[in-house]
Amino acid sequence: MTTKKSSINVWLIVCICLLVANFAVMLGIWATGGNIQRLFSGFPTFSVGTKGYYSKFDKFAMIDELLQHEYLDQEMLSGAKEEMIERALQAYVAGLDDPYTTYLTAEENTQLQNLLHDEIGISGIGAVVEKKDTYIQISEVIKNWPAYKAGLLPLDRVLYIETGSTKDLSNSEAVALIRGEKWTPVHLTIQRIEKDESSTTFDVEIIRDNIEIPSVVAKSLTISGHHVGYFSVSSISDQTTKLFVNELLELIDEHLDGMILDLRGNGGGYLEEAVKFLGHFIPKKEVVVTSEYYGYEPVFFSSQGRGELAELPLVVLVDQMTASAGEIIALALQEREILVIGMPTFGKGNIQSVETFPDHSSLKFTVGKWFSPNHVNVSGTGLIPDIEVKRDAELYDASQIDNQLERAKEELFTLMDA
Repeated sequence: MTTKKSSINVWLIVCICLLVANFAVMLGIWATGGNIQRLFSGFPTFSVGTKGYYSKFDKFAMIDELLQHEYLDQEMLSGAKEEMIERALQAYVAGLDDPYTTYLTAEENTQLQNLLHDEIGISGIGAVVEKKDTYIQISEVIKNWPAYKAGLLPLDRVLYIETGSTKDLSNSEAVALIRGEKWTPVHLTIQRIEKDESSTTFDVEIIRDNIEIPSVVAKSLTISGHHVGYFSVSSISDQTTKLFVNELLELIDEHLDGMILDLRGNGGGYLEEAVKFLGHFIPKKEVVVTSEYYGYEPVFFSSQGRGELAELPLVVLVDQMTASAGEIIALALQEREILVIGMPTFGKGNIQSVETFPDHSSLKFTVGKWFSPNHVNVSGTGLIPDIEVKRDAELYDASQIDNQLERAKEELFTLMDA
């Protein structure tokens, strides 16, 4: 009885296999040895591995091969190939949904590198932009230039330039539309995503200007007979500390009674440069920031400077655009009981690295988090100033009086007279 049933089962299996094989031939597909082969001549063969599945990147190659062999308009395909790859790379990285991790085209990377090296000499609005999924994102706003004065912030989304949507624009196309002759206007529609995930959309007209950005600008102030150095630091580029020292040496010749360090609008820059900068305010070997990375032990960055300004009366100004390396400096000083005035800062407590490729495109990606000497990370909250003062834009427009700076002068005078 058992033998008879076994014979029947064997014949059934054989019949089923023959039917499946015939069906496969009818479809023009044959599966064998882990490979999928198309029997029609001229079609590519794809390996899917011994376990019968292909890797995620094999699929990309398969699509490319199919288009190369079967797409109707090969001339169009050839002309669009580079743009297709660029968009695919951007979309792949955008899938992380990390606003600080992005694939940058060669042009976008050049913008970023110019900002980090204090090398911008163009006519525009003073912002660095990058292409995201269906919009153009502002990644940096340069202090004291048109975008900054118009109130634009990092992570703002540019939905329209003039009356045209940015949805289908490449980054280079958007940049070309935003730039223009000095003193000419450009109209932008901006979407801002708030920290509570709500959003607002507004229109803004910005007058273009020639953008030149030394990251440190200094001047001498007199406050009730006291000689004060005012230092505006717009970014933490690889030249910032050098520029700061050069300006400082000129002012020190006249003797300084106090200092105002203005970090408003400082969108950040190099972590190592922030550490170097802090060496003038914090004595050698004291920890100024700690960084933590995936798969590595924490890295402790200590002051390597002399801390020659540690005893000088100092007030720091910050605002909602002070971010990243700018926040590293402000928070390290605040934790040493230096008075910080202004508005809560942006809250960017993570660290990015930039990997540049041979074609000058790059990947800017999040690699770690940073913490203050007291192990505070500002992500999501920002630095809370000791004295909160909202900028009075109407007062400034009417009389050029900077109410935040005026409050800093008052507080510094109290410190100098103490």
